[in-house]
Amino acid sequence: MDNINTQPQAFYTKIPSANVSGNTNMVGNVQTPKKKKSFKNIFAIVGIIFFIIVASTGVFIAQKQITQKGQEITPVAPNAPASKPSATVDNNNYCATSFTVPKGDADCISKVAQSDFSKNGTPTIYNEPGIFNIGDRFVFKITVTATEDTVGPVEVLDVLPKNLLFVEDPDNTPGLEVSNNYEGTNVQSVVLNIDSMSKDESIDVEFMVEAIIAPDQVDPDIEDLEVFSATNSARVVTNDDINSLSICKYEFSTLVGTAECTSKELYDGDPAESASEVVPAGSALTIGEEYVYYITVNATNKTNGEVKLYDVIPSNFKFVRALTASEKYISNVAGDNEIFVNFGILEDEEVTLGFVVKVIDQPTLGKFTNSALVYIYPTDSTTEEPLETGSICEVDHTILPNGTAQCTEKQAFTDFDGTEIKANETVKAGQEFIYRISIKANRTTTGDVVVVDQLPENLIFVEDADNTNGITYNSTTRRVTMDYGVIEDSDVRTIEFKVQVVANPTVESFINIATVTTDSDTSHVCKLPLKLFVAEVPDYACNEACETNANCQTVNEDYICYTAGDKKVCRLESNPSSSACYPAATPTPTPTPTPAPGCNEVCVSNADCSNNSYVCITTADSSNRCRLETYPNSITCTVPLAQVQPELPPTLPQTGPEDWLNWLKAGLVTLGVGTALFLLL
Repeated sequence: MDNINTQPQAFYTKIPSANVSGNTNMVGNVQTPKKKKSFKNIFAIVGIIFFIIVASTGVFIAQKQITQKGQEITPVAPNAPASKPSATVDNNNYCATSFTVPKGDADCISKVAQSDFSKNGTPTIYNEPGIFNIGDRFVFKITVTATEDTVGPVEVLDVLPKNLLFVEDPDNTPGLEVSNNYEGTNVQSVVLNIDSMSKDESIDVEFMVEAIIAPDQVDPDIEDLEVFSATNSARVVTNDDINSLSICKYEFSTLVGTAECTSKELYDGDPAESASEVVPAGSALTIGEEYVYYITVNATNKTNGEVKLYDVIPSNFKFVRALTASEKYISNVAGDNEIFVNFGILEDEEVTLGFVVKVIDQPTLGKFTNSALVYIYPTDSTTEEPLETGSICEVDHTILPNGTAQCTEKQAFTDFDGTEIKANETVKAGQEFIYRISIKANRTTTGDVVVVDQLPENLIFVEDADNTNGITYNSTTRRVTMDYGVIEDSDVRTIEFKVQVVANPTVESFINIATVTTDSDTSHVCKLPLKLFVAEVPDYACNEACETNANCQTVNEDYICYTAGDKKVCRLESNPSSSACYPAATPTPTPTPTPAPGCNEVCVSNADCSNNSYVCITTADSSNRCRLETYPNSITCTVPLAQVQPELPPTLPQTGPEDWLNWLKAGLVTLGVGTALFLLL
């Protein structure tokens, strides 16, 4: 590539030689034709026209700039120093142009309340008018926009109403100041001073506030819900010119929550259990019984302080325990009868407090009232004065003397449906009869009624024919007990049971007394005892007259009262046909012999084997077993079958050593005779 000639080459044209036909030699430096000269003229004309156009354009632009008087021309280099004329200009020889620069003002475009600062994401914008509870925090966002470049500073002023409290400006916005005593009014103000703003520039001012109790809302005589409404305005002034004032507003209300005791009820058990019921107000309570108090507190809106409940339990009650759901509130009961509960700040909710009390054993009789008071106290305040008058809920109770039951009558009968046995009548040993005890309550009893009949030694319990629910008998203590539970006013109850006189009474008479107790306290002893005389005990020996099995068993427990012909006598139960009460003869059973060992069974000696043809032999496994003496290897003790041999015919030749000797002798004789004949030849 280095040897390539890069110089421009002349154009060459082939021309034929004058004398030689077909000559192809090239001739250089041929002159330009006339047509090329005409192109140069054209180019010259076009250049002149282009020059004229450029010149005309420059003149037009200059005239255009002269006509735009009063308009600002943006310099090409705005930061370059101003140019100075190199020569003095005659003041009388220039054109003067006068113009006015427009004055820009900043306007308050909007003011909104939102859940958080804009930098933390997308906050929730609260509708206007806003409604806030005491303690709610939210962010005010004020948007300021300049219509033109401002001449002088811009002031954004927000005077907070008395139910709002400035909380924070986390960005420490330059120029933002907070005053706690705006113009001596003891209210807060937020001011932002902006040096200047450019045309169409927009600035957002954000700060957080908290809804608080306004001074006008602190009134201990006010019990209803308080609503404090206010309008918060933001004022924007440019260059201290009041004529530039621009205002944007936000209307809102703060609610002061209230709490009150809405109900207080007494239950006969835990209300969480379906079996429990409300004890009507003013009704009589049972001494020693446990009850459950349920107190409901309702808060409307968010309270401006801690809700506390105070309940002094009347002296007729003793605090037992808090229900499981209320243990988080009741941690201590002062003096066992004062309850202080701090529910804290409540927010539009309902809370319930439940605890168990018990009526003391010796209460003050009559009517009494239990009251619960609910107050709202300032949070973390050392003062004991509540913010509002307490709400009270109460319930009335009554305690009457214990109702008791008494034994009204005690009777004896020959049977459950038999005739009555009068007092001092005679009963026989072994005789069965019925006791009937009647009781009545003088007033609804405050506890269980229990009847106890202590049977004397001459009587034993037989049965409760009616299977009365609640009746029991203890054979060790010899007590018949009946638990009736609570008996209503004037209610009469009856208990019946069968007893029997023992076969051998140790006394000639006895007295049976029933005791009635109410709520574990003896309330009455039957005043109608039965005195029964016991007849002489007959002799119930063998074959003597009797009436019941029990008569005979007083002599012998194996006896029964047996009907022999037309009379009943004592006989031995196992052999009642014997009038002498002898046991029946029992034949001695013949013992079953033990079978002797059979074939192939274990044995000790030959005598053990069950078959005389067996012998006791020791087998290969070292055990002694019974086998056939003739065939001891047969484990089935069977004789093997004989094998049949085929019968041979008697004429079959018999061979043996003697035959061979005879044949050898004959051969030798023949050989000797032959040899002799050969020699004779």
